[in-house]
Amino acid sequence: MDQLKPGGGVNFDTSKRDNTDVNASPWSLDLGNAKLRPLMADTVDVGLEKYFGQGGYVSVGGFYKYLENYIYRQVNPFDFTDFEVPDGGTVGTRAGLSKQWLNGNAGRVYGAEASFSLPFANFTQSLDGFGVLASASYTKSRVREGGPDSISMPGLSKWVVNGTAYFEKAGFQVRASGRYRSKFLAEVSTISLARDMFMAKSEFVVDAQVGYTFQSGALEGLGVLFQASNLTNEPFVTYYNNDPRQIRDYQNYGRNFMAGITYKF
Repeated sequence: MDQLKPGGGVNFDTSKRDNTDVNASPWSLDLGNAKLRPLMADTVDVGLEKYFGQGGYVSVGGFYKYLENYIYRQVNPFDFTDFEVPDGGTVGTRAGLSKQWLNGNAGRVYGAEASFSLPFANFTQSLDGFGVLASASYTKSRVREGGPDSISMPGLSKWVVNGTAYFEKAGFQVRASGRYRSKFLAEVSTISLARDMFMAKSEFVVDAQVGYTFQSGALEGLGVLFQASNLTNEPFVTYYNNDPRQIRDYQNYGRNFMAGITYKF
């Protein structure tokens, strides 16, 4: 709804008042657009699945999405000569940038994905309870704004890969999972709490879980569980100008450990 607002607002950043570069100007103008058309898409998905054995399967697929009326924020130079400086002081420039939401050119998003589940009991009963799960997807974007060049889609990683190894038998549950995603355009909060787009670095996160549920005796139905997430202590990092060396924000969330008890009766 904020993109559809009919008006806008002029902002002045006093910490940048002496800058003369329009890209670092203290002046900025944010505009909505009440005439925005909704984002629409024509999509095609094709998949092939094969199931076998004790819960095993293989799946491959492809997808194609033709996006119409893509919504983007256009940035243009703007002359702020007619606006007063809020505190009455001097400024290095009266030029700044205006940002307005517009409908861009059509574009395409397409790719392929594959996944499989492999219980080892399909090979030998001595490995009953062991297994692996994995999936991967590759996505390509050919979406354009107002010009001929392709842009990054928010939240879209070219590669996403997941893998899990597990053991589940006789009440025991043990599994470890890893997830990798390549760099992507992230929508994050700025200092003023407005949402803005910045590139985020690739990440690889590892989680693990160990649990046991009593199968008989006085404790039958009682389960204990221990979970650990982000064992690799992977940070969330955004950067400027498509250059990973120009760090904008570095957030280290640390590792997270949880323990729990369940009881079924």
